[in-house]
Amino acid sequence: MKNEALAILNSLQNLEFLNGKSTKDDEVHIVDIEEKEIENISIDKEELEKFNKIFQKISEKLKSVSKESDKKFQDNYQIILKTEIEKINKCIENAVPNYIYASEILASKIKIGNYFSDKIFEYLEKKDPDSSSIIKDIFTNNSQSSDLLQGIIEKLYPKITEKTNNLKNQLDVAMRETNSVDNAILNLEDKIKQSSREKDFLVKQHHDERQILLEKIQRLEEENKMMTDKILKKTKDLVNESMMQNTLKKFNN
Repeated sequence: MKNEALAILNSLQNLEFLNGKSTKDDEVHIVDIEEKEIENISIDKEELEKFNKIFQKISEKLKSVSKESDKKFQDNYQIILKTEIEKINKCIENAVPNYIYASEILASKIKIGNYFSDKIFEYLEKKDPDSSSIIKDIFTNNSQSSDLLQGIIEKLYPKITEKTNNLKNQLDVAMRETNSVDNAILNLEDKIKQSSREKDFLVKQHHDERQILLEKIQRLEEENKMMTDKILKKTKDLVNESMMQNTLKKFNN
């Protein structure tokens, strides 16, 4: 039966992920436990070896009482083992958060342990009923506490998922607002650059127009000086001519 259990484990999909492999996507799950907190939680070949040692011992005990009981015990163990490992594989396939992955593994271990306990109690009830009753009461109390703890964890799943979704939504809103601000800043920078270009253009245009105007003023001043010089010369010539004529008149008289 030991080899059969290992064959079941080896045939299951994603076996290589069952020991120390992260199941979560950091971009998806915001609320979670750290991977280092689940490093020692696994159902691997070593763990199955431990289960099979217990299995073999219980099987020998039951066989001494009834081969039929032993056969039923073996068959049910294979079914439970296969079911629990397939459940864990689904967690890996769906990339569940670490806290769900860890709690599912622990729940599976407890379920297999409880199955072993039930069967050894069946044996003890036939061999030592009084001791069996005492031990069963102890295990029953512990089992109830485990079930309550598992129930609390399962109730937390939707709350943590809701918290994760809320945080993701808040992050999305913040990212959109950040992008909006970034876009506004980029638009403002573009406007500033455009204004700067327009300012540079106007400054250059003003400088060019001022230079042209100065050149025109200089030409007008030069032309005005020339005209003034001509007028002065013409006036001087007229004055001189008039004086000569007056002189001639006086001489002739």
